[in-house]
Amino acid sequence: MANLGTGDTVQPASAGARLGARILDIIIVGIIGFIASFIEPLVIPLLVGAAYEIVFVALRGQTPGKMAANIKIVRADNGTLPPWGASVGRWIIPAIGYALLFLPGLLVHASLLWDDRRRGWHDKAVKTIVVKV
Repeated sequence: MANLGTGDTVQPASAGARLGARILDIIIVGIIGFIASFIEPLVIPLLVGAAYEIVFVALRGQTPGKMAANIKIVRADNGTLPPWGASVGRWIIPAIGYALLFLPGLLVHASLLWDDRRRGWHDKAVKTIVVKV
C-alpha cells in the first residue's frame, strides 16, 4: 500500500499489470501509427503516439491499456488526475531515453522494479503513481 499526501492509501499497480497495459497500448498505437505512416512516415506516427498517451493520461488518467488492466495514473500527493504538464513529462522522459539509445528508455520503465511504491523515474519526476482501480 502507498500513502498519498491526503492520508488516503492506495495499492500500487503491479509491474506485470503495467507491462501488460503498455504492451496493449503499443499494439494500439502501432496499428494507428502504421496506418498514419502512409501519409507521413516519420512525424505523424510519433505525434499519434504522443497524443495518445498525453491526452488519455491528462483527461482520464488511463490509456486503453491501463483501462483493460484496471490501473490508473494519479498524482502521488493527492490522488487526482495528473495535470497536462505531468502527462507530457510522463511521455517525454521515456521517449528521450528511447531516442538516445534503447537502454536508457528501458531503464526508465524498469526503474519501477526497485521502488517500494513501484514508481518509475518518470513517475517520480512528475509526482505520479500508477494504482489499481
